[in-house]
Amino acid sequence: MRIINVLLTVLFVLSSITFARIIRVPGQEDNIQLGINAARDGDTVLVSNGQWVGAISFRGKDITVASRYIIAQNPGTIENTLISATWGDSTVSFNNDETSDAHLIGFTINNGRAPGGGGGGVYINDASPVISHCIIAGNMSLSHGAGIYITGGAEPTIEYTLIRGNQATRDGGGVYVNASHPTFHNVTLTQNNAERNGGGIFIDGNSRVTASRLLIYGNGADEGGGMFLSSSQAGTYDRMTVINNATDEDDSGALHVDDGDVTFVNSIIWDNGVRTIYAGNRYSDDLTIDYCDVADGEDGIEAPGNRLHYGDNNIDQNPRFVDPHNDDFRISENSPCVDAGDPEADPDPDGTRADIGFYALFQTATLYGFIYDAATREPVAGEVTTYYETSSQSAMTDERGFWEIEDATIGDFYLTATARGYNDSTLFDLQVEPDEELQIDTVFLLHPTFSISDEQFGANLEPGDSASFEFSVTNDGNGTLFYETQKRITGDVGMAPWTHRERIAAGDTLTDDHLSGVVLVGDRYYVAGGSPDTSIVDSTDYNYVYVLDREGSPVDHFRQWGTTTYGIGDMAYDGELLWGVERAVAYGFTTDGDSVTSFEGPRSLQGIAWDSDRELMWICAQTSDIWATDLEGNVQLTVDRRDLRIRGLAYWPDDPDGYPLYVYHKDRDNNEFVYKIDPTANDGDGDTMFVHRPQPDNGRGGESSFITNSYDDIGSWVFIGMTNVRRQEGNDEINVYQLQSYSGWIQLEPQGADTLIPGSERNYLLWLNSNGPEHRFVLPEDVYQAEILFTHNAMGEQFVLPVTMNVTTNAVEHDRTTLPDDFSISTIYPNPFNSTATIRYSIPHQSFVTLELYDIQGRMVSLLVDDTVPAGLHTISLSADAMPSGVYFLKLSGSDATVTQKVLLMK
Repeated sequence: MRIINVLLTVLFVLSSITFARIIRVPGQEDNIQLGINAARDGDTVLVSNGQWVGAISFRGKDITVASRYIIAQNPGTIENTLISATWGDSTVSFNNDETSDAHLIGFTINNGRAPGGGGGGVYINDASPVISHCIIAGNMSLSHGAGIYITGGAEPTIEYTLIRGNQATRDGGGVYVNASHPTFHNVTLTQNNAERNGGGIFIDGNSRVTASRLLIYGNGADEGGGMFLSSSQAGTYDRMTVINNATDEDDSGALHVDDGDVTFVNSIIWDNGVRTIYAGNRYSDDLTIDYCDVADGEDGIEAPGNRLHYGDNNIDQNPRFVDPHNDDFRISENSPCVDAGDPEADPDPDGTRADIGFYALFQTATLYGFIYDAATREPVAGEVTTYYETSSQSAMTDERGFWEIEDATIGDFYLTATARGYNDSTLFDLQVEPDEELQIDTVFLLHPTFSISDEQFGANLEPGDSASFEFSVTNDGNGTLFYETQKRITGDVGMAPWTHRERIAAGDTLTDDHLSGVVLVGDRYYVAGGSPDTSIVDSTDYNYVYVLDREGSPVDHFRQWGTTTYGIGDMAYDGELLWGVERAVAYGFTTDGDSVTSFEGPRSLQGIAWDSDRELMWICAQTSDIWATDLEGNVQLTVDRRDLRIRGLAYWPDDPDGYPLYVYHKDRDNNEFVYKIDPTANDGDGDTMFVHRPQPDNGRGGESSFITNSYDDIGSWVFIGMTNVRRQEGNDEINVYQLQSYSGWIQLEPQGADTLIPGSERNYLLWLNSNGPEHRFVLPEDVYQAEILFTHNAMGEQFVLPVTMNVTTNAVEHDRTTLPDDFSISTIYPNPFNSTATIRYSIPHQSFVTLELYDIQGRMVSLLVDDTVPAGLHTISLSADAMPSGVYFLKLSGSDATVTQKVLLMK
C-alpha cells in the first residue's frame, strides 16, 4: 500500500511538468463536474476538502479525479472530502468504455439514491475505472448494488476501499456484479444489507471475479449474508476474512454458492450463524476450499459430496483474532493461521509463507552490528541500510559505532553502510529468520581525502588577452575519491536562467493590436504585424513587418506578401534571410524587405525556426507534428508535438540538456509555457521537457519566439517572445528572458566526472580569455566572476574554487607564478580531427611567436601565427579545408624555445 501511495504522489508531481494539466476545484472550476467537463485525457481534477453536492459522471474520459489525499496520503482527507448525490442519482457514474486510465482516488462517496437499476454510490457500465482509497458509505438502491453496481462487461479495479452501511431492497447491499469481470483487492465490506441476497456482495450473470484480501464482516441478507454467488464463472477468492455475517433464515451466513466453479483459499470463514457455507445442487459446479480456517470444518458446509473438494490443508481452529469484539480481526502471534497458507502462494509482505486471512502478521527479527574506520579502528557516525526485494530499513550508529534494527524484515537481504566522507561498503547474501537476533560482521569503512593545490585564482587582463593557471587535486586517503567538476558563472554577469531582462512595449509605439513574429538581427527588432495603423504605415490594405530599434521605436517598415487577415505568425533568421510563415507558405526575405524565396509547407503553418546544426527549417501548424524541411520545403524529419498548442518555435544549438528545439505553447486558457524537444530521441520521434512558464501579469499568451546570443555584448543567450496583452491593459509587447550567461571566458581541462585512487593526483589547466567564441567579439571592460564546484565523496563533500577575471585597459599583470612555465602546445582537440581542430598553446612571457603547420614531407602548409603574443594560454582554430588526410606537424617557435606536436587529419 505504501508503494502505491508513493507512486500516486510521484504521478501527481510529474503531471505539473508534463503535458497533462491539473484542474483545481475550487479555483479553476467551481465544482467537480465542471472540472471533469474541462479536462482532457490524462488530466487530473484535484479536489479540495469539503462536501461536494451533486452527482458526477466521468463522461468517457481517461482522467484522474482525486482529493488531496494523493499529495500527503492523510486518511483524514478521505473522510473530509465527500461527494454527495441527491435522490434519484448515482453519486459517481462511469459509462461506456472508459479505460483503466480513469481513476477515482481519495473520496467518501455517500447519499446516493438509485430508484431503479442499481448503483446508489457508484454505477459502472461497460467501463474499467480504478477506484482507490475511497469510502463508499450510506448509499441506497431500490433494486441492486447500493454501494457499487457493476454491469455491461465492465472490468473495474476496486482497491484499498471501505464499503460500509449501504442498503439495497433486492440484492447486493455492498456490491452487485452482473456479467462483468471486476478485480477486488484490499476491500472491506461491513454493515451492508440486502433484503434478498448477498448482504456484502452479490455475483450474477456469468461474471468472473478476481479477489484478494477481502474483509467481509457484519453484513446481512435473507441468504448469503456475506456473499451470494448466483451465476458466476470460475473464480478464486484469496485471503479473505468472512466473519459475523448473518441471514434471516439462519442459512449461509457467510457464503452462499448457487452456481459457478469457485475456489476459496487462504481464508478465514468464522462465526457466521448456523451454517457457514451453503452450496446447493442447482448446477453441477465444483466448490474447492483449501488452506482455509473454516468454522466447524467440513461439517459447517452444505454441498453435494461429489462437488465439494475440501482439502487436507484446511483447519478448524480458533483464529485468535486480536480483539474481535471491537472488530479488530488481525491475527495474533499465536494464531494457527500464521504461515499456514498455501506455500505456493505469493509470500506475505514480510517475505514469509502466506498467512490465512485478510490480515498478515508481520514477522520480524533483530539485526545489529558496528561500523569502524578502517585506518584508525575508531567508531564511525554513519547509517546502515538493509535492502530486501521490495523494501528497505535503516538505522543510525551511536557514539560506539553500534547500530540496531529491532523490527527487521526477515528473509534474504544485503546491507550497505554509509557515512559522510567515507566510501560505502556492502555485504551481500545475508539472511535472517523470524525472531532471530543476528549480529552482522563489523563493517570497516575506507575514507578518501580531497586536497587542492590552490584555493582561488584571479587575473587582470587587457581586452583580448588571456591567462592560464595550473593546479592539482590529490587524494591522500585510503579510499577511492569520486568527484565531479561544474562551472558556475557568478557576479553581475552571472544572471540566473529565465531572469526577465527587458519588456519592450512594441504595441504602444506601433498601435498594432496583433503583433506576432519577432526576431533580433544586429541592433534591430523585426516584428510582424497584423492590424496596421495608418499613422505608422501608408495603407491599411496590407500587413507589415516593422523595424524597431533596441528601445522599441519604429525606424522602418515593409509590406508582407500574404493575404490573410493577421499576416505572418512566427519568424526566424538563418544568418542571411529573415523568414516568416503565413498559412501554408514560408517566406524568405532580406532585412530590407526584399522577397527572395518561399516554399509551401505540408499544411497551414504557425511556427518556424532555423536549425543551424542541420541547416534545416523547423515548421509546424498550431496542432500538427513538427517538420524539419530543406529550403525547398521537402520534409526531412518529423517530431511528435505531444499535444502542444504551438504559437512559436525557436532553436538553441547550445542547450545544455541537448534539447535544442524550443516550443512556445499557449494552452486553451491563454497561459504561456515553454517546452523544449530533443528531435533525435525515441528513434526520431522526439522527447520533450518542460522548461518555464513566462506568463506576464497582463498577457493573453505567447505568439512567437526567437533565441539568439547577439542580444548583449558578452554573448548571453536569450529567449525573445512576443506576448499578446489584454486590450484593456495595454498593447502587445516583446519580452526578453535570460537563458545562459556567456561562460566561454573560463575553461577547465579536464572537466566532468573523475576518480582518484588513494595516493594519486590529477593536474588541471584553468584558462581565462577575454575574447568571445572564435574571436567574434572582445569582452567589454568589467569584472567577470565564476566558481568551479568540486562535488566529492570526501569530508566536506564540496569545494568551491573562486575565479575572477578583471578585463581592463592598462591591466596590472597578474601574479607571474600563475603564468605558464614554458612554451608548449597544451591541447589539440580533437586529435585526430576531420574538419576543424582547436589548438591551445602556452607562452610564459610576451614574445614574438610563430605557429606553423607542416606536412609529413616537411613542407609548410600554413602559417597560423606570426605575431607578438602576450603571456598566457592562447587558442586558434585549424581548418581542414583543402588539406588531404594524413599526418601533420605543428611547430611553435618563440624567442627562446621551439616545440612540435603531431596532428592527424582523417576526413
